Amino acid sequence: MKTEISSYEAEKKFREQCIERINSKLDCNLIKNSRTRGRASYVNKENNIEVVCPVSKEHKPEGSGHYWFDFHLYQKDILLNCKNGYLGLGCGSEKSIILIPIEDLTSWLGRILFDKKRDKYRLHIYIGNDEVFIRTLKESKSILPCKYLIGNMKN
Repeated sequence: MKTEISSYEAEKKFREQCIERINSKLDCNLIKNSRTRGRASYVNKENNIEVVCPVSKEHKPEGSGHYWFDFHLYQKDILLNCKNGYLGLGCGSEKSIILIPIEDLTSWLGRILFDKKRDKYRLHIYIGNDEVFIRTLKESKSILPCKYLIGNMKN
């Protein structure tokens, strides 16, 4: 069953479900990081792990699964300032999460649309037909984050 994000409470529940799956994957206990701005940051101080976990409902232009995320510069700084930083993207439900180590993500950022006015990257993810990719600038190859997928390609 897909979790629609139409309200703050639904988004919060969806994110918490994603964090439970990420906890299992990383074998840790992430808790809400109250010392950072935004509501998507979680930390495990024991293992020096930080996860920023934005979530997206499914957008269906042309009948396929698209997910849209913003990744802010302050979130990038949070993840770079810990030993094990990850961006966890909740794609439509807790059954499809892309968990990307910050080192890998930063190597891709030059290929992803950046909104200078708002100091954030725009991540557009496609999941479907046995493939996963992050849309990039026209002059760049698509990024294929399949190895970072926790769960199924189909919700």
